[in-house]
Amino acid sequence: MDSPGQNPSSIDFDDEIWDIFVRGIEIYYSMICPTKLWFFMKGVSMEHTSPLVVIGRILHETYFRGRVKNVLIDGQVSIDFLSYGDKIVVHEVKKSSSALDAARLQVQYYILQLLRRGVEKVYGVIHIPRERRRVRVYLDKEGYRLLREKVREIERIRGMVTPPPPKKIRFCGKCSYNSLCWVE
Repeated sequence: MDSPGQNPSSIDFDDEIWDIFVRGIEIYYSMICPTKLWFFMKGVSMEHTSPLVVIGRILHETYFRGRVKNVLIDGQVSIDFLSYGDKIVVHEVKKSSSALDAARLQVQYYILQLLRRGVEKVYGVIHIPRERRRVRVYLDKEGYRLLREKVREIERIRGMVTPPPPKKIRFCGKCSYNSLCWVE
């Protein structure tokens, strides 16, 4: 498990950037590929053609039965599920750890959304059932800095008329948008 990170109360939650509507999946995609993010934000849906997305959906439905899933915050931010105890725990289920940094930032975004709404004791857990792995996530100053950067990037990409030029990365081979980027 990861280290606890910093006390969220030590982070200065300036509000001007958080008026921009951003979904958690957009934070995730911003860490993976700006071209994929652009297609997704423009409503181009290729996920229905991807067997990997089907596997992810099955994992999400199969694991953690009995939990209230897809918890909405203000009708905008959808969290896989929450658990309650001494602290509120944000849970995110992923099929693999291949994009762990992206998943970590996505969970930090969910934590930030709860902290901004007055929840004081919150952390996250990324579940990777196929690897039998759990990664604990806290919001720290570096995560907050990166979130601010990514929200600005998302807003910039959202305003683009054409997609950012694709760049070959390790995720391209399994990406459902691959055929849009690399037309032969």
